[in-house]
Amino acid sequence: FLVPRSAVRLWGGVYVDRLDKRRVMLGTETLRALLFGLLAILAFDGAAGALAVYVVSFSVGLLGALFDLSSDALLPSVVESRDLLAANSYFSAAFQVDNVLGPAAAGIAIFLVGTAGSLSIDCVSFGVLVVALLLMRIPSAPSAQREVKSWMAEFRAGWQFFRERAELIWLAILIAGINFALGAFWYVYSLLFAKDVLNAGSEGFGFLNAFSALGILATSLDLGKRGA
Repeated sequence: FLVPRSAVRLWGGVYVDRLDKRRVMLGTETLRALLFGLLAILAFDGAAGALAVYVVSFSVGLLGALFDLSSDALLPSVVESRDLLAANSYFSAAFQVDNVLGPAAAGIAIFLVGTAGSLSIDCVSFGVLVVALLLMRIPSAPSAQREVKSWMAEFRAGWQFFRERAELIWLAILIAGINFALGAFWYVYSLLFAKDVLNAGSEGFGFLNAFSALGILATSLDLGKRGA
């Protein structure tokens, strides 16, 4: 899941900027709905082995990276520049609300309707997202003449911009270290902790993950309120 996300984020932004972002999001969410629907069918038949889970996880990670890049780039199209910082904060807050409610709901769903039923619900949720995207109306922006450079040229320009700013380098190092530590904990150790220490099962793991987003949620709301 994480390997394709990292790879796509490295080069995908250059291409996303050249495309219709809403169409990219529609495509990724439609494909993700189909992938989860296929996995649900396999799970109902008892044929969802490790290979199927790996293939779907890899594909969902890849598509999710494109979706995230597109949604982040789309925000300035619907928000005035002066409100962009506050909008980003509220956007992050909404994302963290999902992180709070999603794992808890997933744990309860797995407990009540099983894995296959939960995957079906996941498939439907992507379908709802597709409908929401179809209902979106993006303000038309004046067309600007922009020189289309090669991917390598734009990547080099971005890399040069990054190298010339020490604050970005130290921020990248800090975020990389934090993500490495938190990733190891939340993706591996928290699962084992919920299973072997708390003996709480899938619903306990869901609730444990739900609390991980509360701090980010509070901070995002505070930044949105301050506008700084």
